[in-house]
Amino acid sequence: MADSAAIFRRAGEDILTANAVDAVYTPNEGPEIVCRVHISRDPDRQPSGYGGQIYGPGLRLKALLHVLGKPPERGETFTVGDTAYRVEDTPGNNGIFITCTVREAT
Repeated sequence: MADSAAIFRRAGEDILTANAVDAVYTPNEGPEIVCRVHISRDPDRQPSGYGGQIYGPGLRLKALLHVLGKPPERGETFTVGDTAYRVEDTPGNNGIFITCTVREAT
């Protein structure tokens, strides 16, 4: 019988297979990693690091932690097609999915 971590990991893989797009994760050190990511655009998200009422459009990217090997760090990138997304923050890590706040790299 599989342990609960393996069951949840498999469920995460199934979710991203159905609802995500192919991407390439480029860490600051080490090789690029091919993965799948889910990108969501959330209007009126408060930018990280601000305590006032400054709001702007938010881009969030979700990937499987075990595929990436580690939580992404600020400045690392995910490339989807012709668009590169730079990691700003990593506000979510439940041990299966990692959630990053990203911006389109210029």
